[in-house]
Amino acid sequence: MKTIAFKLFTVFVFSVIFINPIMSQVNDLNVPDLCNGVIDQYSRNYLNTSMVARGNTGIAITDRINVAIYNPAAFRSNESHFAFQFIVKDVADEFNTYNTQARPRKEYHSPFAVSFFGIGFNSYNDFHTGISYALTRSIEYNSFLRSLYGTGIVDTYPTFKEHQFTITFAKKFGDLSFGANGNVVLQTFYDYRNEGKIDMIDLSEIKFIPQLGVLYEGGIVNVGASYKPKVKAKFREKYISFETINPTTINSGITFNAQKGLKFSFDVDYVLYSETSDYFDDQISYKFGIQKKFNAFEFKVGFMHIPSVYEGKYTINNYIDTENDAFHPNFYDEILDEGLFIDTTQNVLTFGTSINVLKNSILHLAYLTDISGNTDISQFSTSLEINFSALRKKR
Repeated sequence: MKTIAFKLFTVFVFSVIFINPIMSQVNDLNVPDLCNGVIDQYSRNYLNTSMVARGNTGIAITDRINVAIYNPAAFRSNESHFAFQFIVKDVADEFNTYNTQARPRKEYHSPFAVSFFGIGFNSYNDFHTGISYALTRSIEYNSFLRSLYGTGIVDTYPTFKEHQFTITFAKKFGDLSFGANGNVVLQTFYDYRNEGKIDMIDLSEIKFIPQLGVLYEGGIVNVGASYKPKVKAKFREKYISFETINPTTINSGITFNAQKGLKFSFDVDYVLYSETSDYFDDQISYKFGIQKKFNAFEFKVGFMHIPSVYEGKYTINNYIDTENDAFHPNFYDEILDEGLFIDTTQNVLTFGTSINVLKNSILHLAYLTDISGNTDISQFSTSLEINFSALRKKR
């Protein structure tokens, strides 16, 4: 069984490596503002602090409710517990370089600290269930401070958030485990970017995204994988109309369990961003992590290579319509026809620790930063897993 699992994982990795992506071209990308493969390089939140510390690897490592959103088959809940996470994401310069002296470069923010909360219920006959909430993507674009002749200032901060509500099921059959997530995803846009107008547009839609997972535990070697299909949602408000597409996502990972609490993990994430735009490349991310246990502490370090899906010129939607009451022709800043996305390839260094603070209750700390020089991405996260039994004993 070990040999079969390893061969399957090897075939998957090599098939991914030798895919020939379509080269990016200058064109109308036809993707929604703030919700696309380029902006995901900032808006993506890393939600399992324990995994983040070791390069966001570990879908082949069993864990409690905080692993369920990555691989439901790796979820274990031998005792009722809950977990929550906070993140602090640094401000970053926008990924556009079309700016002029009249329009200085703007910034991306993500001022949303609560990123995850989940509950795992007592298992029964190796059947595990849990529920969770996750803020999977979030971004606020410090975008437009518009001075209008004779009418004052219009100040807008376009914002996109993706909330995910999940119910998880996992069942263990000897060395094999299977899991499924039912993900209800709420996508919200506030002050949607509408060049040529001064009215405020807010939009929201709900979609359902199923997720399947599998895990093989072989003692020395674990192999895991997870799959989510492509799902669309249509947005329409006044003159704004677009689709958001959550592309097909395949995650695979292998973990080697060495002696004395030492683990090595290697994961591959494959996101088919070509499903969202004809000019986007599919994204193949490679991640590596190490962890070592010392009594009540675990020390972790990792690395992620996350390639850019598009770099080059793109068309900026312009909603000017002189017959619409919301139109105002005298913007202080020129309305540009096109933008230019930089190379957003990231080489991310991660490190952190996990500490047993109560019986089977764990505090996780992690930090990540992009060392490529292409983006200013960095994130600090902390999470706490607590058994309900520990709380009862304290009272």
